[in-house]
Amino acid sequence: MGNFDAGKAFEGARERHSAAEHGGLHAPRWIPIAAAVLALLAASTGLVANLRVTQSNATKSDAIIFMTRAADAYNEYDSRSIRQHIYEAALEGTSDPRKIARMRKVAALEKNEKAPLLPKARGLDAQSREATARAEHILTSHEILEVATTLFEIGIVLVSVTALVGSRLLPVAAAVATIVGIAIAIRGLVY
Repeated sequence: MGNFDAGKAFEGARERHSAAEHGGLHAPRWIPIAAAVLALLAASTGLVANLRVTQSNATKSDAIIFMTRAADAYNEYDSRSIRQHIYEAALEGTSDPRKIARMRKVAALEKNEKAPLLPKARGLDAQSREATARAEHILTSHEILEVATTLFEIGIVLVSVTALVGSRLLPVAAAVATIVGIAIAIRGLVY
């Protein structure tokens, strides 16, 4: 939907209206106005949809950052646990009181230093999951808005063709597409 140009759509409808008037077909004056309104709706919903994609990508980036920080915290926790266990195991094989005191001190330090790391890692992991869910929610809103944009573009085409063929069915179909598009756009905005 990124290739849609509201100005070109409006200009095309105006040219078709002018050609119909000069060719002996007198198209109603509402046709270029309807095409302009539909072009405005399509451009507006397309803009909001694109903003939602940007917002979703930024939120997903935040989720990745939280996930990386959580992995770092888990790795530091594991590293400190391993060092603690190595020093505790080394205590079994030594009888030198100075080495025993030093090893106990290092093992206790590793145990104390690792204690806050696991809750921190779990918290960052939860933040990552929340940001991922938020990004998916925003992306769903984008997809809904893209459907609305497409319906508005269909309405533009139907109104424009009405200028050429003078059908009474096409404006009704354009109106239905527009009404459904508005309903879907509202859904996408409040989603």
